[in-house]
Amino acid sequence: MDKHGEIIEGCKRNERTYQELFHRMYYARLMVVSVRMAPTIDIANDLLQDGFLKIFEKISTLDNHNPSVIYSWSKKVLTNTILDHYRRTKFERKNVFSSDGEMKRIATWKVRRLHQKYLWVH
Repeated sequence: MDKHGEIIEGCKRNERTYQELFHRMYYARLMVVSVRMAPTIDIANDLLQDGFLKIFEKISTLDNHNPSVIYSWSKKVLTNTILDHYRRTKFERKNVFSSDGEMKRIATWKVRRLHQKYLWVH
């Protein structure tokens, strides 16, 4: 079994050491995804951590140990986690950003862009 397969199997067994290795291995690449989808770095970091929790919950469904498949799968789980967050906090976002017109436009633009890119809603 290769290094990636060993890490995935360790994560499936909920072994903290392997989860830390997985986190270190994919943090930077997944952070890029999170930063592109979040209005601030702090929110991107919070969403990424939520994404890693979801990845570790669902990792038992991952059968392929190919690094590109692992990354693609992880990216999809993270993207869905972020989109779920935006759906849950839709009304909260409007209230938070309503005091500052520019922030509201940024938040609205981000959500519209996410829908067009990932949900194909126009």
